Amino acid sequence: NTLTIEDNGIGIEPSKMQSIFERFVRDDESSGGFGIGLHLVKSLCEQLKISLRVDSKRDEGSVFVLGFGLRKNKIWYNHQMNLQNTFSFLHSHAPSFKKSELLPRKQNLTLANTLIFKTPQSGITSSLFLFLSAYEKSEYLYIDYSDWLLGGVGVGDFVNELGAFLARCADIKIVVIENACGAMEVPRKEGVSYLLTLCPSEQEILHSEHYKGFASVFFFPLDFEEYILFKRSSTGLVFNDFMRESTLPSIASSDTQPSHLDMQQAITSLIPNATKRQIFTSYLSYQSVGVSVYHLYNLLRKKTKISKDTFYATTKQLEREMLLFLLPKFAHPKDNRRVYFIDFNLPKAIKIQTDIKKTVQNALLLELLKHKTYLMLHTPHIYYTDELDFYIPSKHIGILTMLFRELDEIKEHIWYIDAMIDAEKEQLEHIYIITIDKEHSGYKQAVNGVSYQVLTFWEFASL
Repeated sequence: NTLTIEDNGIGIEPSKMQSIFERFVRDDESSGGFGIGLHLVKSLCEQLKISLRVDSKRDEGSVFVLGFGLRKNKIWYNHQMNLQNTFSFLHSHAPSFKKSELLPRKQNLTLANTLIFKTPQSGITSSLFLFLSAYEKSEYLYIDYSDWLLGGVGVGDFVNELGAFLARCADIKIVVIENACGAMEVPRKEGVSYLLTLCPSEQEILHSEHYKGFASVFFFPLDFEEYILFKRSSTGLVFNDFMRESTLPSIASSDTQPSHLDMQQAITSLIPNATKRQIFTSYLSYQSVGVSVYHLYNLLRKKTKISKDTFYATTKQLEREMLLFLLPKFAHPKDNRRVYFIDFNLPKAIKIQTDIKKTVQNALLLELLKHKTYLMLHTPHIYYTDELDFYIPSKHIGILTMLFRELDEIKEHIWYIDAMIDAEKEQLEHIYIITIDKEHSGYKQAVNGVSYQVLTFWEFASL
C-alpha cells in the first residue's frame, strides 16, 4: 500500500536531493518555512517503518511516495545497497528494441563520449538504441536519471555508486545516461565511454574540464528530409502532409492527421509543469508575429494570478530549452520579438485555423536551426528585418517567404528589397525567396552585388 503526494511546483535540484530531509535545510532561503517539515517526515517514517521515495524535476514538480506494511524501512534516495541493486537490475534488463524498426537520423551518433543536447520529444532514445545495437547487451548500461527506480538519488551518491558498480563490472564498455544534469561528473574508467543526454539549458557543461575531449551534438525533432524517411514518400507529395502534421516523431509516425487534442497532448508532454505550460500557451496566438513580452504578461495576469518575475523567468527558461524562440529585430534589440515554436503546428492546440504563411515561416526557422551549416550549440544569431523574415549576418544570408506570388510579382519585389536595404551595411550577399510553386523555382537575379534565388520550401530544406 502506498500514499503518493504530488505537486507541480518549482521542484528540487538533483544536487540538493540528499539534504532536503536534514533539519533546518530549505531549498530556497528566500521562501518561508523553517526547514523542519521534511525532517519530521523522515523521522516518523523511520520510526513507523514506512518507506519513503522522492522523485523531482526542477520547474516540473515533486512526487513523494510513502510505502506501508514493509518489514524494513527504506529511505530510497540515500540507500546505497538499493542503488547498487538498481544498477545491476538495469544492466541485466537492458531495453529491448528491434534494429529494423529504428529509423536512422541525419544526426547519427557515431562517437562515444558525447554530450547530447536534446529538446523534448526529439526522438533521441531511438537514436541511442540504434547506436547501442552495435554492442552486446552485456556491454552497455542504459540509465534514465529520471527513472523512479533510482529514487531521486542526489548527483553525488549517483556518481559514487555508479563508479563502484563499474569497478566490479568488467564487461561494460558503454554507459548511456538520459536526462543527465550539468552538475553530474561521471566516473571515468579506462575502456568505458559515455553518452549523456541533457537539456539545452545545461550547455554550461561544455566548459567543464571534466568533459574536455567529449564531442557535442544537438538533437531536434524531425527536419523535412527526416520526415520524408518516416513517411517513405517522395519530396513533392509529402510536403502537404508535413505542413499538416508535426515534426515530433511520436506524431509524425502516426498514419492519421493530428487533431487539436493531439497537439494539446503534445504540449502537455513537452511541458508537464502547469504554470510553465500556461505561459507557453500564451504565446501560441502570436506565431511569426512581433510581440512585446510585457504585453503578453499583462494579458495573462488578467486571467490568472502570476508575477512578472515568474513570467519573464519562465519565458527565458522556455527559450533556453529551445521550446520557444523569440527572434530579435536586427540592430533594434528593444523592438518586439517574433514568436516561433519547437514545432510549427503547436498553435493548432488553441486555434481552429492557422495562417499557412506563418506556419511555413516557423518551419523555415526550424530547418535553419537544424541545418549543420547554421546550427550552433548556443543561441543562433538569427534576426528579422522590416524586409526579410530571417537574416543571418554570420552567413550574409537573408530569407523571405512569398508563397503564393506570381513570378512577375517576385521580380518586382526584388527591386523593392534592393531599394529598401543597405546590402553593404547589413552584409548581405544572398537572399533566398521561398515559394511553394515549383514553376517559379530556379529563378535567379543579381542586383547590386546581392544574389536572389527562388526556391521551393523542400529545395531549401535539402540544401
